[in-house]
Amino acid sequence: MPDLMPKTHSVDNFRRMFKWNYEIAYGSILGPEALYHEEEVGSEVEQYYQSFVNDLFQTIKQVSLEKISESIKKSDLVYVSDFHPLRVAKNGFISLIEENEDSPTVIMLEAFKTKKQKHLDSYLKGEINNGQLKKVFNDNGEGKYSWQGLSLILEYARERKVPVYGIDTKNTLWERDKFWAKKHQQVLKENPEARIYSLVGELHLAKNHLPAKLLEVIPDIKSTTIYQGLTEIFWEMLEQGMDAHSEAVGINEHTFCLNNCSPLLKALVYERNTDLDDVSGTEIDRTYKSTLSEIIEESLGLEVGNHNLNPVNIIDLEYIAHSDLGDDEALQMYEQLFSEN
Repeated sequence: MPDLMPKTHSVDNFRRMFKWNYEIAYGSILGPEALYHEEEVGSEVEQYYQSFVNDLFQTIKQVSLEKISESIKKSDLVYVSDFHPLRVAKNGFISLIEENEDSPTVIMLEAFKTKKQKHLDSYLKGEINNGQLKKVFNDNGEGKYSWQGLSLILEYARERKVPVYGIDTKNTLWERDKFWAKKHQQVLKENPEARIYSLVGELHLAKNHLPAKLLEVIPDIKSTTIYQGLTEIFWEMLEQGMDAHSEAVGINEHTFCLNNCSPLLKALVYERNTDLDDVSGTEIDRTYKSTLSEIIEESLGLEVGNHNLNPVNIIDLEYIAHSDLGDDEALQMYEQLFSEN
């Protein structure tokens, strides 16, 4: 067992120190938020991002998955946020559909442009295989998506004969919201008995973005918005001393966030432009565990050592890091974790 004896300073402020050390580690990685402030992207992207952030900071509270399902079952349309390179976001999308199969389903994906719809249809009919569709997808220039995750969605849709629509087009962010709203209106009109599940980038789901444009064309539509692993919500939970390891939080009556991915892991995946299922996924897994372990040790006032992290489960580390454990409980669990490995 490594030497985990505390340094002389107190561990009473573990949560405060953890937040401090986590933000430092996160800031050292070129995460997705950095993109929104680069000169090359222009003022439109930064303004769009700021509009998104302003929409989030309301009173949040922990909720159950059952609460989210209640909202989904009352909705005509379910918006789900996507972090494009990460397969976890696609797994979460499929799980939401599977857990609420009480009506016909239609899937809409930002990942595919509308002009590629015939290729999507061919795949769903079994006329082309996954590899052939991937070639068309790659030719579309969408290299930052997790193909493994998208494949799971498409396989699910083909097996259950669920229609899938590509909705993207080359326009500004605001223009895309307008275009997508009209596309959703069309699909809803063609499938009046179905519930639409739409997987799009998280920034588009601020109430003043895509949802507002859709309300302009369908004022009485009932919708639920579900974010996944939202960095800004994670920071807010830490700030409020909430259990960031809980399943989900409610932002308002029909807007929720699943806590299914931490900001640090998202940033690593974004920085290296690779999904966890790619060859370098093991490297990201190892880097994430090592970084998180160091953050915990520094926050508890422990000597940072070169521990064997291979047998350590990421979920165990995340529980210590993000739950509302007290200082002594966190220290005890961390010592036990390494004594067992």
